[in-house]
Amino acid sequence: IVIDGGSNDETNHILAKYADTIDYCVSEPDKGQSHAINKGFAVATGDIFCWLNSDDQFAPDALKSVALAYLEKKADVIAGICEVYQDDKLVHRHFTSCQDGPLPLNEILDLDNGWNAGQFFYQPEVFFTRELWQKAGGAVNEDCFYSMDYELWCRFALHQANLVGIGVPLVHFRMHSEQKTADEAAFKSELINVRDRFLLEHNINWTQSERPPVNWSRKLKVAFINDLGYKFGAGTAQLRIAGAFDLAGQDCSVFDLLTYQQADGSYRCLFGKVAEFDPDVVIFGNLHAITPNDISVLKSIEQLYPTYWLTHDFWLLTGRCPY
Repeated sequence: IVIDGGSNDETNHILAKYADTIDYCVSEPDKGQSHAINKGFAVATGDIFCWLNSDDQFAPDALKSVALAYLEKKADVIAGICEVYQDDKLVHRHFTSCQDGPLPLNEILDLDNGWNAGQFFYQPEVFFTRELWQKAGGAVNEDCFYSMDYELWCRFALHQANLVGIGVPLVHFRMHSEQKTADEAAFKSELINVRDRFLLEHNINWTQSERPPVNWSRKLKVAFINDLGYKFGAGTAQLRIAGAFDLAGQDCSVFDLLTYQQADGSYRCLFGKVAEFDPDVVIFGNLHAITPNDISVLKSIEQLYPTYWLTHDFWLLTGRCPY
């Protein structure tokens, strides 16, 4: 479905080229983006809805990924990774920090310490069911110039919509100076007004959370530890996970017991290097029992830092690789 606001450029010529693959197309003046969205959904069929603005593109296999998540998870709302492009270069990947489960209305309403602090969605990364759309009113608010999507997510949360996040790219979002939300002050001003109107309209008694303000310069520090280094299957897998943290803009460091084991069999040097890095979290993996039946390194690290285990090739538990 294509809803165009009466463009006088090459839009109609391009649409004509794809006429045989377009089910519904109209190019006429409208009352703005929100009105155009409602016009499109009024003729939409299917079980899963979304809208895509003319700046943006779906990522390869996005629709397949969403369909699989819908079938497997029975979600009302599906959100994925949004890849942000500027001047045709990938500059950022975003994934909402909202947890799977009911959309957290109180946190979405908390603009400073919740929504804008990382729980937000880039609108085209979000897919939702027809049933939820209709339950929440079956229209976006046409009084909104920037924030029609945010107001819709608030209504979804009011109806306790079940969110599932999938860790695959769903959309390529293009940043440029001509887009509406490039005017950040105007966009955020409307966002506050929309939130406050929503509270009044639905008689919600809400107070802002006491979360500390977000320090955007602060990176998560993650230490990865294995014993034989980052090679072979499990070592490569762990290094790829470290790479994913790094790609997300976090601060990672990798250590291996083979390098840091001292002549007396101890790991004092390792503990010193890890302490120097001062991680927020440690992730163990690919432990082949370089010191058989000895979990003293694990115990020592776990007393100092939040610690996770990747049990891929974790011989201390499994005995050997095949298990």
